Amino acid sequence: MDIKKEVEKFKQTKEEDDNAFLFYYDWAKNQAWHIQQRMDKACAELRVACYDNTFGRDFTESIMRFSEESDGTQQLADKLEEDKEHLIERGLSKHPTNMTVEQVKTLLPTLNGDSSLTVVDALDTYRKRLSKSGINRAVWGSVVLSKIEGQALARLPAEVKRDQSLEKIEEHLRFFYQSSLVATKAIMQAHELSGPIPDPHHKPLGSLKVLQIHAEVQKHSDRYLMLTPEETAASNLMSGENVERLLNLLPQRVRMDTEGLSKVELDENRRKV
Repeated sequence: MDIKKEVEKFKQTKEEDDNAFLFYYDWAKNQAWHIQQRMDKACAELRVACYDNTFGRDFTESIMRFSEESDGTQQLADKLEEDKEHLIERGLSKHPTNMTVEQVKTLLPTLNGDSSLTVVDALDTYRKRLSKSGINRAVWGSVVLSKIEGQALARLPAEVKRDQSLEKIEEHLRFFYQSSLVATKAIMQAHELSGPIPDPHHKPLGSLKVLQIHAEVQKHSDRYLMLTPEETAASNLMSGENVERLLNLLPQRVRMDTEGLSKVELDENRRKV
């Protein structure tokens, strides 16, 4: 048996169709198990063959460690992990539930193109939650379409609304909303619409309420930075102008303390120079 050839054949297998990929994923796990069993058996036989007074326990234990840490074993593990990630990326699930379409809709956020919820975050959430719901993938597009409103809905051509294809919906929304400049503008507007944060010393409840709104916006911005492939996203979001706009939302007392601290640090740096 040539284990190396079997592992290489296993690594090269790919499927484009979703249904074929689900079938392949089950086959891959089973195939990996069989290959691993053969490798374990071969290692065990080698250990028995080598275990005598000449080689001793240390040598046979090193044979076992070699097998566990061999390239073939690691390649099998890497391949299965890669397939698992592809399963998530495609929004496919091997564990269907009994949720109805209406129940699933209540778990999905609404995207209107005006709020701090970015299209990158929304589409990632849609796919993952729909995958876990177990509902038929053929209706995913119609479910997502029901959660799109306002400006975002107006951006979609009539044929996309009619076809209700999730891929086409994603393609058009990303065209208008995936840019970090667009996402940054929406996030900053949401922060400013949330309003200045009241001083917690004087209005603790009011301060907490406004902080919770800003925290929700911040969560969307963090998710966007985590999910977007755009390299300049962080620098666009955290530009000097945007940081200053955020600082202006702090209570005056806190803002003065922050400005005073910045001056002290600046003077200290000047002395060091």
